[in-house]
Amino acid sequence: MATIIELKAKIKDLSSNQRYLKDQSKSKFNKFERKVSYLEAQYYHRTRRAELRLLYITLGLLRGKTLKEMEEIYSPLDHYDNLKVTKLHFEYSEEVVYTNK
Repeated sequence: MATIIELKAKIKDLSSNQRYLKDQSKSKFNKFERKVSYLEAQYYHRTRRAELRLLYITLGLLRGKTLKEMEEIYSPLDHYDNLKVTKLHFEYSEEVVYTNK
């Protein structure tokens, strides 16, 4: 079972990669050396942004915050995102409490 420290490390790694991809996707006319094409960089930046949002929500929930407290512009999670957050919460929570009601 993973811990909050591993979750923070994953967030840190993905966010640093996001900064790199953002620089790579600025324009196709930039003169610096490209490691990735600008179209691939834009695609990966957009897809990982959604993943990072779910990781940040999971970290906030593990710290005891609500979604309204974490996001400035509150948008409720759809069913798919809610399932992913629940799975991530279960994966990274250190104490699992089961209730039979």
